[in-house]
Amino acid sequence: MKKNRGSYPFKLPLLISFLTAVVVIASGAWAQAQMQIGGEFEFVDFSVPVVLGSGLKGHEEAMADRMVKAIQEICPPPQCQETRVEGKFGQESRFQLENGFWFQISWDPNVVEVTTKPSTVAEVRAMAPVLQKLIWGSAKLAGLSPDPERRAGHFNFGAMKSFDGNALEFLKFIIDYANRPELANGIFRDTNSLNAPHLAQLGEEQRRALSDLAAKALTKPQEEKMTLANLFSKPRKHPTQMTIAEMAYDLVRHVFYETTNPMYSGPEAWHYQALGLKSVLMIRPDSDRPLENRAVRSQRDIYDFILMAELMEARIAYLKTLPKETAFTVTETTKGKFTAQELVNRYYIYVTETGLSWDVYKRLLPAKLLIRKPHPLLMVVAAPSEKSKSVKEIVEVLDLLATSPWLQKKVQEILLNEQIPYEQRELLLHEIKRLEVSTDYSHEMRRRLKQLDFAVIPGGGSMSCRALFL
Repeated sequence: MKKNRGSYPFKLPLLISFLTAVVVIASGAWAQAQMQIGGEFEFVDFSVPVVLGSGLKGHEEAMADRMVKAIQEICPPPQCQETRVEGKFGQESRFQLENGFWFQISWDPNVVEVTTKPSTVAEVRAMAPVLQKLIWGSAKLAGLSPDPERRAGHFNFGAMKSFDGNALEFLKFIIDYANRPELANGIFRDTNSLNAPHLAQLGEEQRRALSDLAAKALTKPQEEKMTLANLFSKPRKHPTQMTIAEMAYDLVRHVFYETTNPMYSGPEAWHYQALGLKSVLMIRPDSDRPLENRAVRSQRDIYDFILMAELMEARIAYLKTLPKETAFTVTETTKGKFTAQELVNRYYIYVTETGLSWDVYKRLLPAKLLIRKPHPLLMVVAAPSEKSKSVKEIVEVLDLLATSPWLQKKVQEILLNEQIPYEQRELLLHEIKRLEVSTDYSHEMRRRLKQLDFAVIPGGGSMSCRALFL
């Protein structure tokens, strides 16, 4: 049904006031060297049946045209200046606001895709009301909706500024993500083995290669001896001497050289991963070389996008605080299936150890998980209820123990809590001992768990975890 101008959710004068406020608020932030983020927001028409398979289905450009017309109606020049630019499948519309921010309407198989100018988190936060109405509001008017149940909303952030040009901090983030397969398998996106597989779903040699690289990062570089083997080839750099681009190249050569989809090889295999590194390798002097998190569901609104950015920014800062041995421990986990409660517990640990509010960031969970609460023993240290006396759900997250000081402290508190039945606490220790010898995980993870097992528990009267149950 054709809508008249008066049916739109806000009028031009209100938009102008929004834009003016944004220019004032953001003017001081644009020059700062902070994480830069870029959106890939996807919208679908639920009235059009989804056609499986690659390639355009014939209706996508018309969907994009509807959205362009809605934007033209909401935000005419000079507030939104439209230009036509070359896109993947033809000419696309780019709308630039008076403060220089732009967004572009394109299309992919079955979807309309909106990409945005790389901007800092502060800039996007300041513009949130405007972007919500211009992008999600115009999509709604065009009969389009986000589809978080089935579609992705790839999250891009600049690798150079996010990690201050430090290749080891970049590697820490790659390792941290590799140790948390639940992020790509139920938390930020349901499992997508063909398009965005996590390292846990790739080959054993690939996981071992990341372990080797991490172990080398803890050593000092040694002078390369000239041999016949390297006489005519460039020797592999030591991790501590790499740039971020060199680290990314090393990762795609030795770790992310294959993906699960046999259709992809070479640069395509580097790209079709949960974390896509292809753009980090590109030489773009005017760009921040985006690292692409492809295992993220379609954003319901601009606030999902902002929360993800804040979470990633805080996570990078958190990783800087970890002891080096912890930050460079690769667990080589192959876990890919998690119960709903386990996902909630793992995400609670992820958010809380990062130093953020669970009540705020739980919004990023899918709707089906929001009805669940984290296990009480993870949330508080107090007299447990009958329901919380079972540690079964805690056992399910113990593979995180070697890389999470927060969880180490929590488990020690549980072991010391005499209000929890002895056999339940003993069950925790038995699981730690099982993980110490499990070949499902790396040698380094097993070594660190043994250290924790025999370490003195703070407040435990000079007792170790193991000594408590002798």
